[in-house]
Amino acid sequence: MDNKIITVENKIINFETIRARHERVLEDIENILSGYQAILGDRKQNVTYTSVPVSTGKHLYEALKKYKYRSKDELKQKNINAYNIEVRDLNVQSAKDFASELRNKGKIVINPGDFKEQNWQDTLYMCYWEQVIEKFISEIHFNNDYHYSTGCVEELFIGIDKNKGLYHRSGKPLIVSEEIPKLWKAAEDITNVCDEEPKNLVNFIMKIELHYRNGNKRA
Repeated sequence: MDNKIITVENKIINFETIRARHERVLEDIENILSGYQAILGDRKQNVTYTSVPVSTGKHLYEALKKYKYRSKDELKQKNINAYNIEVRDLNVQSAKDFASELRNKGKIVINPGDFKEQNWQDTLYMCYWEQVIEKFISEIHFNNDYHYSTGCVEELFIGIDKNKGLYHRSGKPLIVSEEIPKLWKAAEDITNVCDEEPKNLVNFIMKIELHYRNGNKRA
């Protein structure tokens, strides 16, 4: 095992290659974060983050139901135009409109929908955005129907855990106890459309509910 190469299901896995690839991504993340630091400095109290779906969300599950597919991968493989037009493009435009609304109110906004897509795994995207939220953000505003996006729900948990201000798109404060039933309803809807249980989404819903039950009863 000195060369750190193993075989799993007839696939050769070289952990040195994996680690090197992730190290490059982590360096990219650090460089991007340093850019935020150069622009924003210590003005965390004035910076807003928009939590928006990009590649999933309610538009995805509406498209799956419409075309009778059972996963995002199947939709992309069999009808990439539908995915691009009816899911991703709609999400990105909604994110841009949302950010514009907030900027017109005088807020400094970081909008993930404007972020140029990198060749990163989903977990590394969330690692990146978690760092952005923790280091530079004072409040998170959630787009409509955010409940259907695992990334947005994870950002809700991060916002609760890091004591950030939480708001709906309308500007109304987000009340966690009112959101929990909506989150479970979204998980049920997704389960009815997809072949697989939305395990990551359910995991974060459970974390949010446990956080709330154990005393973090934030308004």
